[in-house]
Amino acid sequence: MGEFKIQQEPQQLDIFVKRILARYIGNNTQILFQEHRDPLTGLPDGTKEPVTLYINNAGVDSLNPVQCISEVILSLTDCPTNTIICNSKSRISISFKVFLLTKFQDVAAPSLIVLPDDMGTSVMTEYDLTQPQNISNTNPKETLQIVNGNFVYTADIPLTQFDHELTKDQLNDCSLQSHVLLKCMNFLVDVDGTGNNGTGTPPALATTVTLSITEDIIDKIGIDQDVFVQGNPEDFICS
Repeated sequence: MGEFKIQQEPQQLDIFVKRILARYIGNNTQILFQEHRDPLTGLPDGTKEPVTLYINNAGVDSLNPVQCISEVILSLTDCPTNTIICNSKSRISISFKVFLLTKFQDVAAPSLIVLPDDMGTSVMTEYDLTQPQNISNTNPKETLQIVNGNFVYTADIPLTQFDHELTKDQLNDCSLQSHVLLKCMNFLVDVDGTGNNGTGTPPALATTVTLSITEDIIDKIGIDQDVFVQGNPEDFICS
């Protein structure tokens, strides 16, 4: 049988920690989007807009349009990654899938649509998202693309946008690492009219739905370091 005992005399404690040197917070960052096209030329212009989906109507004759998207779930397929590029920017990459709980008119049970898995079978998109959707008119520069069956969002964040400047020695520290957190996921969805924009030949009758997803992105950069504090260590003593 044992018990916890706290040493009475304070002493200097050496604690080995990951010390955060700088932090970037990107509030309400739209990570699911398509690149807007110029209405006159049809060329991409480097700005974001919601993804336009054409979801096949339900029913034998495709007469049951989408009534609403009641829930949107973003599921990470891997841990977000980060790479420091040339000691000047932080490149983050987020791989994910999207689950849509879809209610069709006059159909009792909702259906689950998985993106991008169901693209080409029950869902079409306005643009080919296997091609990079480049957002070049803002800083950080951002890209969304379907890669190996997942959405992959990438952003190059200049280190000048972090809350503290990193020294040359810190950037060259062999223990330098970053940690990316996603918080406060939100989505905007709009259900529009129907048309022959769905899958198949000729295209099936489908409902137009626009969707965007935002996240608060927190990027922390830190190094391994010893921190010395005054304190009273606690031990478990066996009797």
